[in-house]
This record gives sequence, C-alpha cells and structure tokens, in this order.
Amino acid sequence: MNQQTTRLQMPFLQSGQAQKHISVNESLLRLDALVQLAALSMTMTTQPASPSDGDIYILPSGKTGADWGAMANGALAYYRDGAWESLAPREGYVAHVADADQIAIYSGAAWQPLLAALGGWRVLAQSSVAASLTGSTAETTLATISVPGGAMGANGRLRVTALWSVTNNANNKTLRARLGGLSGTAFQSVVLTASASFRSQCEIANRNNQASQVGANASLGGGGWSATGAAVTTATINTASAANLVISGQLANAGDSIVLEGYLVELVYGA
Repeated sequence: MNQQTTRLQMPFLQSGQAQKHISVNESLLRLDALVQLAALSMTMTTQPASPSDGDIYILPSGKTGADWGAMANGALAYYRDGAWESLAPREGYVAHVADADQIAIYSGAAWQPLLAALGGWRVLAQSSVAASLTGSTAETTLATISVPGGAMGANGRLRVTALWSVTNNANNKTLRARLGGLSGTAFQSVVLTASASFRSQCEIANRNNQASQVGANASLGGGGWSATGAAVTTATINTASAANLVISGQLANAGDSIVLEGYLVELVYGA
C-alpha cells in the first residue's frame, strides 16, 4: 500500500502506528496550504527575512535564499512552524496571487496568469458614480485605478473609456488619462470648448517590455481614430510593479465644471 495520497502527498495512517496524531496533523497542514490556495507573490525572488506562519509563495526563476535557492522553480514555498517546506504543484492547480490581484494556473510545467490561458481580457475597473470638478484651475484627479504589478504582461494593454459632461462655453476644459499617477504620462489630453458632453477612449500598450508603453497621440479626440501630424505617446513606466491609472480634469476658468459621469477600464494581458 502507498504511504501517502497520490495527489496531495498526505501521509496515510499505518496499521499499529504509534503517535498517529503526527500523520493526521501533517495531512491537515498540507490541506491548509493547498485548499483555497493563495500565494503572496509569484514574482518575488528574495526569500523574506521575517515570514509569517502560513505564508505561501510561488517561486520564480532567479529566486535566492538559504531555503528558496534549493527549491525548484514553480514550487510552492510554504512557511510553517519556523521552517520553509517545498510543495510540488500538479497540473491544474489554481492560486490567487495577492500582490498582482490575479489568478494563476499551473500548466504542468509553469505557472501562468489565468488571463493568459483564457485569452487575456478582463474589466479592471468601472464606475457610473459621477465625480465633479469646479472651483479650481489645478489638474484634479477624478478617478484612480490601481494596475497590479505584472497584470499587463510584456505585451498587454489598457483601454480607458470615459463619459464626460462639461460647461458648454468657449473656455478650455481638459480631460486626461495618465499612467503613473497625476504626475505620470498623459495618454489622453483632450481639450473641449463649445461642447456639453464627450465620450473619450484611449489605449496604453506595453511593447514587448513591462517598462515600455506606446499609445496614440494624447491630443486626439474620438478615441484616437483620426490622423495627426503629431507623434505617438510613449512612456517608460514599470508595470511589473503596481502603477496608478488616473483620470483627471483641468479647468481654464474655475467657474466652469467638468463631470466624469463614468468610466470603464479594460485590461488585456499579453505575455
């Protein structure tokens, strides 16, 4: 008879075995690690100095540390009772990865974001709660969307669609979408004057590098579908780490108003 279960490698109780509680507790600990599997990261390469009991990491290539360095790439590093244990994943294992806020699946050879396996598209954020700006001529954040580190991949993209209402007069009302926070790169910066409403759209694409982006010229309206003599917009924001996408507005006259009526942010993962 086998000494352990086939899939989760939990030890069986043996006939006449002394101290049976040891095998039972070992099995419970293994179940605690693998059922509803949640890992803190699948990109962290440095073994943490002060882990908490129950911490689990999916080990990437290039990992370092007295314990991690000896473990296989893709292994589950499980910290319990003051020591690290290496658990071997099996094909089909699914885990939530906390620092990337995404689901990963084990193919039998490597872990990959579930988005990649399913075609890569998801709604990252959406809202129909209006956010207003008036009384200031400073650029003002109307929505902030966190893009989890690694969620785009090296060739992924963000599509930002927004619906706006503005004061209909000759004064400038500037509508922006920036990656990297309020001081980050504007991939959309459209100026409205004699308009009452507007639907904007822009795309931000990683181009074979998580720290290199390209998009249509920021000044293009109508979703960037028109031609222009101006160059494309580029940036070097490291999306391997979390980055903020900001939708903002700016008034030339503080007596006017801008209302972000709603927005939709779509994420397409690209390896």
